[in-house]
Amino acid sequence: KDIHAVCDATLYETTSKYKGCGSVTYKRKVKAHGRRKNGELKEVKVTLYGWKVWAIYEIKTGIPLAIKIDTIERPDNLHVLAVLEQARENVKTSSEITSLVIDRGFLDGKVLYDIDQQGLEFVIPLKRNMEAAKDARQLVLSFEDFIENKLFREVKQNWHFEHPPKIIKQGVCVHAYMVMAMKALITAS
Repeated sequence: KDIHAVCDATLYETTSKYKGCGSVTYKRKVKAHGRRKNGELKEVKVTLYGWKVWAIYEIKTGIPLAIKIDTIERPDNLHVLAVLEQARENVKTSSEITSLVIDRGFLDGKVLYDIDQQGLEFVIPLKRNMEAAKDARQLVLSFEDFIENKLFREVKQNWHFEHPPKIIKQGVCVHAYMVMAMKALITAS
C-alpha cells in the first residue's frame, strides 16, 4: 500500500522548571499600553521553554507513523530525515511511503536532496519571496493550512498534548508517545 505522508513539527511548551528542556528567545511586536499612542506596536523579548516534537503521519487518516522529540530551540529541518527513516521502518512490512508533504520550516537544500534521493515525491509550500511562489500560491495555500492544522492542532485541543505528568524530559517523552499512540489507535479503529 502506498502511503502519502505529512511531516510537521510543533512546540511543546513548558516552564523553565522542566529538567532538560531547551529555551528560545525571540522578539515579538505587541500592542503598547500606557504612554504610547493607542494601537502602537512595541517590541518585546519572549522566551519559550520546552521541547519540539516532529511527526510524520498518514495524510488521510492522520495516524502518526513516527515521532522525534528534542529541545525547543532546534531548527525544524534538523530531524526530518531521522523521523522519515523511522516512519519508513515502521511501515515497511505492509506499506511504503511514496510521497511527503512538508512545510516551509523544512526548506533546506540538503534535506530536500536526501528526500529526493530516496525516491520520494515531496510537496513543500514556497516562501513568498521566491519567484515560483507567485505561480503556485493558490495551490500551496490549501496544503499549508492542512499541514499546520491536521495532527498537532487535534492532539493539542482534544488530547491534552501539552500537560505531561512529570516535569522532566522523560515525562514529556512518555506523554508525547502515549498521546500519539492513543491517537493512532482511535483513528485506526
